[in-house]
Amino acid sequence: MKWPASTSIQQKLGLVLLASVGLALFIAAGALLLVQARKEWRDAHAELSAQAEVVGLASEAALAFRDPAVGEQTLRALVAQPSVLAAALFDESGQLFASFRGGDDTAMVPAMVPPQGLRFQWRTASVVRPVLSNREPIGSVYVQYRHALVPALLEYAGWLVAVTLASLAGALLLAQRLLRSVVEPIEEVSRVARGVLQKEAFELRARKRSDDEVGQLVDAFNTMLDELGRRAHVLQQSNRAKDEFLATLAHELRNPLAPLRTGLQILKRTGDREAVTQRTLHTMDRQLTHMVRLIDDLLDISRINSGKIHLEMARTSLTDVVQTALDLSRPAIDAAGHALRVDLPEQPLAVHGDETRLAQAIGNLLNNAAKYTPPGGRIDVRVRPEGASAIVEIQDNGVGIPPHLLERVFQLFTQVEEAGTRAGGGLGIGLFLVRSLVEMHGGSVTASSAGAHHGSTFTVRLPCLSRPAAVPAAPDPASGETLMNPPPSLRVLVVDANADAAETLTTFLDIVGMQTRAVHDGNSAVQAALDFAPDVVLLDIGLPGMTGYEVASAMRAQPALAGTMLIALTGWGADEDRRRAMEAGFDHHLTKPVDLNLLEGMLQKVQAEHRA
Repeated sequence: MKWPASTSIQQKLGLVLLASVGLALFIAAGALLLVQARKEWRDAHAELSAQAEVVGLASEAALAFRDPAVGEQTLRALVAQPSVLAAALFDESGQLFASFRGGDDTAMVPAMVPPQGLRFQWRTASVVRPVLSNREPIGSVYVQYRHALVPALLEYAGWLVAVTLASLAGALLLAQRLLRSVVEPIEEVSRVARGVLQKEAFELRARKRSDDEVGQLVDAFNTMLDELGRRAHVLQQSNRAKDEFLATLAHELRNPLAPLRTGLQILKRTGDREAVTQRTLHTMDRQLTHMVRLIDDLLDISRINSGKIHLEMARTSLTDVVQTALDLSRPAIDAAGHALRVDLPEQPLAVHGDETRLAQAIGNLLNNAAKYTPPGGRIDVRVRPEGASAIVEIQDNGVGIPPHLLERVFQLFTQVEEAGTRAGGGLGIGLFLVRSLVEMHGGSVTASSAGAHHGSTFTVRLPCLSRPAAVPAAPDPASGETLMNPPPSLRVLVVDANADAAETLTTFLDIVGMQTRAVHDGNSAVQAALDFAPDVVLLDIGLPGMTGYEVASAMRAQPALAGTMLIALTGWGADEDRRRAMEAGFDHHLTKPVDLNLLEGMLQKVQAEHRA
């Protein structure tokens, strides 16, 4: 059954109750009416049969002596019975012998004896019985009777209907009161749900009225509202943090772009002023490095959240990790004029980890210390063993961390604010990255601070290997063969869809003594390689015509290019991108913007191998 959409649950339950109780009552009333009809019929049958029997006995003599006058006189006695309409006696041959009619002139006496038995009509009933003398039939008696069976049944049915309706009404009144105790909690749950949906009022709760299933439903509903409210609060905080992150990201990206643009204008106008040019170039390089580091951190966050970051785990000297981190962060420390004190253990500590990623984590902590410490501050770095762990502590006397933020600072997009503003900028991703990388090495990182303006201490704890890592001795430059002649120039083919990027890269390679050629689409790359016979191909992935993967596969299929080194130079830097590059035939994978010092070192190594 399909209910109208606007029908309430109380109306539905009331209709269900009305239908079920009403059906039960009317079935019971019908059964009672049938029983009463059967009883009335039996009573009428018995009464009419008894009267016919009496008339037959009284008329036996008249029929036996064939005296119609006596028979009529006997029948006339029935006048005392107003319900008898007519009566008659019939002889052995079935002929009318004597008759009687009551006060109803419409009553008819049959001329011949009807078939024996009882016959009921709407208002009347008739019976025909034999008259016996010495057990021999000498005739028949006929009696027609006005019965009250139908009026009696109608009266009885009327009372049944009245009683049934009264019972149904009473049941409905009682049910409405009882249903209210069941329906009201459900309706209250519905009202609260509408309030939460329309007004986002997650503080609303339904009142529990009982401990039965409805009460359990109310408890479950309120518990669900608690969870929804908590999640809504978390989502609001996440949205607010996301908005702040996007605004800060735009600010952080504009910061290095501004000096880069200004530097370009300066270079256009300085002419031969070498000092100004070098200073400008240093500024541009520093800001570009900052932007690259910022983008790399964002990519690392994406890889960590998607579980795609890969660690090159090996026995690693923690001293080397800290030294690398100091080298990465020293420009920021020196620029702020901070005093740096480093306390390393006499015996080197070894950990099982990825040296690059651990240096990145420690470097982020050092950069934070430099950023959130006022100029001329102090930064202490201490490395020590503690039981089965290696401890790295970085302490500063900077802005400090409020107690309620000591744990939250490691959450994504969380920033420490000072006097209503961000003390040192930042996106709120550095400490999240630090904790993620340290925990991936089986370690932990905690923050402590005496409060605002009292500095902070970050403690990194890593599992320490039982024996110190052996530090290989640096090769003696004097032991190698002295290069008397300069190595031959490398032939480098640059394939990049961005003409400006290709031009600047070939210009740099020309400056460092390489022979270069550049093309800008995949279709031209293979033929250019065959014509130019390069030692190294710097190949972009997103090329028109053919992708870099397809170009690499096509080059590897050429015997003439079997010894050519293929280096992917692309903006796609995920582990999956590196895997695809290796499968396509690349030897190395570098992410844009490439570190030109790294690229130059790789090319010089190839050049030395060719000379050897």
